Amino acid sequence: MSLNRHSNVSFDQEPVRDHSDGLPVCMSAPHRLLSRNLPHAVAFGMRISSASLAFVALIVLSARIARGQGVGFQGGVAVDPSQVYAGTHAESSALAGRVYFRPSLDGSFGSGVKDAIMDVTFTYKFPISNLSPWSLYEGARPVVTIERLNDEIHVHGGLGAVFGFANRNGFFAEFKVSGGGGPNLRFGIGYTVRRPQP
Repeated sequence: MSLNRHSNVSFDQEPVRDHSDGLPVCMSAPHRLLSRNLPHAVAFGMRISSASLAFVALIVLSARIARGQGVGFQGGVAVDPSQVYAGTHAESSALAGRVYFRPSLDGSFGSGVKDAIMDVTFTYKFPISNLSPWSLYEGARPVVTIERLNDEIHVHGGLGAVFGFANRNGFFAEFKVSGGGGPNLRFGIGYTVRRPQP
């Protein structure tokens, strides 16, 4: 509806917009900057918050597990992309029969990419024989990866599997296959320091 019959101003007219971003031309520069970037900032904050909560939960749970069994470290090389990695883990005592819980946190870098990889792994161990100190193990796990590429951070989730062998003294070697961000294949060795059993 027009203000009056002698005026060219109308409340029904749409504001003139900049075709480059679709925002009104009369909007100040700070407001334009905020309007363009606020949705991206909110989405980025939600991704980081979710990853942070998962990281805190993993650390708390690992500390509780460590009091029951042991903690350790691991490192190795990764493929697709080509990287090296190192990290730490905790391992529970047997949950049911030969099933163990082993969450881990790895950091990898190479090929212009940096990753923080959180694995929540359940493993099943197969003793080679009653007389051998070696066991084979396999397991499945969800994976959360925080990836930094070209100064941008992305959060990915997926599933993975692990295959390896371990000695009673704590040494182990393993392959990890992952999907949903981060290197697709990791090969590493590590050591678990276990608490003396009563």
